[in-house]
Amino acid sequence: MIVAAASSSLQFVPLPNVNARDMLPLPNGNVVVFGVITASGCTVVSPGSCDQTEFPLLSVIDASGTQKAILPRSALGSGNSSLAAASIDASGNIWITGQTDSDDFPLVRPLFFQKADYHAIGFVAKLDANLNILFSTFLGGQPVLAPSNPTNIGLDSSGNAYVVGNTEDTAFPTTGSGFGAGAPSSNPLNPQTYTFVLKISSDGSRLLYSRLLGGNGSPCTGGSACIGYAVYTIPSAIVVNADGDLTVAGGTNATNFPITANAYQTVGGAFVTRISADGAQMIWSTEVGMATQFLGLRFFSSVQSIALDAADDVYVAGAAGGPIATTPNALQSTVPLSINPAVLNGFAIELSSDATQLLYATNLGGTNGASLTGLTLDPAGNVWIAGNTRSSDFPGLSNATSSGLDFALELNAKATALQQIFTFVPATVTAPPAFDSNGNLLLLGSAGNLLRLNPSTRSSTPGVFAITNAAVARATAGVGPGEIVTIYGVGLGPSKGIAASPDMNGIYPTQLGGVTATFDDILAPLLYVGPYQINLQVPFSLTYPTTLAITTPNASLPSLQLQLIGSIGIFDVLNQDGSLNSASNPAIAGSVVSLYLTGLGDPSFAATDGAISSSANSAFQNSIEVGWSGSLYPLPLSYAGTAPGQINGLDQVNVQLPAGAQNPTLTITRLSPFNGSAPATSNPVLVYAQ
Repeated sequence: MIVAAASSSLQFVPLPNVNARDMLPLPNGNVVVFGVITASGCTVVSPGSCDQTEFPLLSVIDASGTQKAILPRSALGSGNSSLAAASIDASGNIWITGQTDSDDFPLVRPLFFQKADYHAIGFVAKLDANLNILFSTFLGGQPVLAPSNPTNIGLDSSGNAYVVGNTEDTAFPTTGSGFGAGAPSSNPLNPQTYTFVLKISSDGSRLLYSRLLGGNGSPCTGGSACIGYAVYTIPSAIVVNADGDLTVAGGTNATNFPITANAYQTVGGAFVTRISADGAQMIWSTEVGMATQFLGLRFFSSVQSIALDAADDVYVAGAAGGPIATTPNALQSTVPLSINPAVLNGFAIELSSDATQLLYATNLGGTNGASLTGLTLDPAGNVWIAGNTRSSDFPGLSNATSSGLDFALELNAKATALQQIFTFVPATVTAPPAFDSNGNLLLLGSAGNLLRLNPSTRSSTPGVFAITNAAVARATAGVGPGEIVTIYGVGLGPSKGIAASPDMNGIYPTQLGGVTATFDDILAPLLYVGPYQINLQVPFSLTYPTTLAITTPNASLPSLQLQLIGSIGIFDVLNQDGSLNSASNPAIAGSVVSLYLTGLGDPSFAATDGAISSSANSAFQNSIEVGWSGSLYPLPLSYAGTAPGQINGLDQVNVQLPAGAQNPTLTITRLSPFNGSAPATSNPVLVYAQ
């Protein structure tokens, strides 16, 4: 059972050891988090050959933050399965879609039942409120090795299910000709990916329609260099209106993607298409965004998510390689155009219900780019957008760093100004935002962090919103023994931050500025406390799961239940002479550098929590290796253990740089798990060397 910070205005729910892809609000403030649970092992290549490595994640969390139900790991068979999307009908039944390679997948009154042995295929299933399967089917034609990939599912008012995805299956089952040109080609010199759009009756007994959407015109003009160049139309978001019409959006590079007359735009690569409820016609279709050129190739925009308002107008959050055309007085009329196609910026637009008019458009980015995870409408119809940026010139931000910031922002009615913006450490927000049935904003991180907050009171209500390895500003959902971690939140400590010092015995305090942090019954040594941050060292002797209870100067926060994770973070690199490594102070190639890090776990001796290490102990000499960017072979270690003169839990690794190496990138991997955790690899660190 998961215990969360239960507060009416700020709630943090950690779901460790998962890859959470999205969430689904339910009645009564409940929410479903879905995706995949990963485990160590090998890939299933024959029945019973080894354990599963990917289990379906579907967890129902109530308004208090308690996990009420979870889909059993074996529910979709003995192979690997993952969930891409979910939707709920008026009776509380949950529809799910995703991929599975389970040859014993439980088919219930299937529409399609053929599958290539041991290979992945798309599926759709309908579950009751207790997560029992009512209907399930594969999605695809004859057994093929190019599986269809469902990406989204939606329901109409009658409970009929609309499923979209992408396919290279030349035999994908359809009920009519495609919208656009052609169909997937079996010619490997001309690979093509199409969007499939299909509708299944509410009881799963009938395929009401199935059509393909896309084109086969290649934008590549490089002659023989274009052999093998892929033409794609890939969906990323859908929404169904009150009439049962389906609006699907995504990205395409097909030069003959179907565009209807009077559409707002005919180029850009980010497409938005509406299909009638019976699947018989394409009501309208348009492209948005912009296309850029780089080294003779064109790079296209894409869509992350869409939403509809009461007037059936369409709101789109997308990504582009440069500034899109905006409406007058837009929040951000332009962004820098980068010659690097990997640098993308976001945009938000509102289209009229017939897609002929641009009602508003603004860029959302900056010098170092920005990515949007999606948008949603709040109960009052206001637009909320979430994402990540490393740009200090992003609207409303000036403190973005090279590691980036996640954000959730509210636009005004014409996208000319920000109503408000909240910022978080990276990996706090990796899915589109949503609102629960009580009007609280929901933000989900892929590591399994679910954050629920009331936008009007978040900044004044004490609570936690992220936990990270102190050396890596990236949200996680658990802690490791001895690890130095940072807890981010609001109202955590005194208004003026306090940095701790060890006492005369060389031990850091467990109470500082009215703050304590207890893991089960063990008080954690504190390194810093302030209003928005607590730095501490996790006690070495913990059992997992462990319950973290935080007392602030003004309140005791609801406890959090955390799991064991492997998380290694590198703080700094020192040159052989003890100076800080930097671009202006590089190491000598072939010399020894020292890496200071945390997260290696429990050392081979009984370490005292919060104590200064008085001597060197090579506790990790045989359990880690250091990789570098120029070789498949690890670098020679001269020392791996405690850092003398530093707190236990801050470790030191000395490694010899390769002779002649120019600025290698190093990573540290713990080869053997500790306390049942999976092996872990550190953040990459650039070492300046010449």
